[in-house]
Amino acid sequence: MQRSAVLPGEQIEISIDVQNPSRFVIKNLDICLIQRYEIDISRRRLELFRLSIPQFNNITDEHIKTVFPVIIPMGISPTYTYRNKVGRTPIAISIHYDIKVDVKMKGLFTDFDLQVPIIIGTNSGSSSDASNKTTRCATVADLNAIDLLELQVREE
Repeated sequence: MQRSAVLPGEQIEISIDVQNPSRFVIKNLDICLIQRYEIDISRRRLELFRLSIPQFNNITDEHIKTVFPVIIPMGISPTYTYRNKVGRTPIAISIHYDIKVDVKMKGLFTDFDLQVPIIIGTNSGSSSDASNKTTRCATVADLNAIDLLELQVREE
């Protein structure tokens, strides 16, 4: 990724460079945005979106390199950590995000994934042309409609 911090609605480009000298069959490669949050003792993990990269479907190439654009959805909470130990009841709130690259390969025990933390910020609202700064690629699914996102809740 070219940056480790982004705003909702911004487009990021993820560069993928796979070396496959044994020419194993790569069945597919997916990119996910994962939100992890903790409120007091309750922990949850939400998969905000999952995109399959078509260049990695059932291939055995020795070297594969591609750049894939992804738009960070609007309406998600920023990365945040708050801890208060004053009083009888301590309060802890934490929201974090990861970009996960999930690789499925043919064979037993060959699948792997890579999770990279990403910081989601907030827009200060001081710039009136903030919507003009976001560039969109026609090949990217529009992920800005939070109502359309498929959310999967998992216990950690």
